[in-house]
Amino acid sequence: MSLREHRTVLVAEGEFDQMLLDQTFGDRFATVTFGGTSDISKAELSVLFFNSERVYWAFDGDAAGANAAAKYDRKNPRYRKLLLPDGEDVTSFYLKTGEKKFTEYFETRMQEVAD
Repeated sequence: MSLREHRTVLVAEGEFDQMLLDQTFGDRFATVTFGGTSDISKAELSVLFFNSERVYWAFDGDAAGANAAAKYDRKNPRYRKLLLPDGEDVTSFYLKTGEKKFTEYFETRMQEVAD
């Protein structure tokens, strides 16, 4: 799905994380990756996410993920950080919790940080 087809975007750090988010949420949300948190600054975010109502930064639960999420959180009124638990990335968290709890976690966190 393209960014035009969804109003909500989940941004992952890595490619495998993005693919897992797309398999889980791709029917409801767009998913993208920049290949790592350091590559995001190279993108023109306001253009890329022009049509998006909400962009969630689904970064790893480590220092790099927290720093990157903090850098972009609320920089634009549509941007929200959505950190994973300490030491987890999207893939490890999915494998640890299973699809149902993984989905519930993301949906709950998205509601908590929406406003």
